Amino acid sequence: MRKAPKQAGITAVGFVLILVPVAFFIYVGMKMAPAYLEAFSVGDALGSLRKEAEIQERSPGDIYNLLRKRFDINNISSVQKEDVKILKTGKDVTIKIDYEARVSLVGNVDLVMSFHKSTVLR
Repeated sequence: MRKAPKQAGITAVGFVLILVPVAFFIYVGMKMAPAYLEAFSVGDALGSLRKEAEIQERSPGDIYNLLRKRFDINNISSVQKEDVKILKTGKDVTIKIDYEARVSLVGNVDLVMSFHKSTVLR
């Protein structure tokens, strides 16, 4: 008498148990991606201020207006005026941006991401 070969593989229930957590993390990643892309754009806007002529001579209000124009061009909406700190010390200008991006996940559950960007202009 011959024995039947032993079956190997994953069942439909096992497949669903693997698929659900993987799909959830992909969904969360897709929700978070635009906030991280926006954070990279904030960093690029800060970096582009280094190319401004005589930035150290400008007032903090003028520097913020230059930054706000870059934010408008790049469609950055998470950064508010109170999130931007501009400190002038001697010939250095330090710009710090600390802000939070909030993304709706499901219903009344939100993802909150905190971003910290800074640069020193010399």
